[in-house]
Amino acid sequence: MNTSTARTRATVQEFLRLTATGDPARIAAVFADRIDWQIAENPAVSWIRPRSTRADAAAHFRELAEGLVLEAAENTVDSVVVEGADAMLTGHLA
Repeated sequence: MNTSTARTRATVQEFLRLTATGDPARIAAVFADRIDWQIAENPAVSWIRPRSTRADAAAHFRELAEGLVLEAAENTVDSVVVEGADAMLTGHLA
């Protein structure tokens, strides 16, 4: 595994660890200042929309937490793909 891939994988693992804490500011700290978060908007779910900054990422996780019933949440990470500086996670949030 090259150094870039190892660093990216470590960042992904830290992101997953931090999401379990539920602290939006700490979660957002693993994001770059500028991000390219492209996700189709859904008027029925206010937190699902494009984001472009670390502050936007923190807002996403704050808004998401406001819309969840933690006791009923069913979250999974199905796959993690890391290549160099790029990472992709797939999963489900219910």
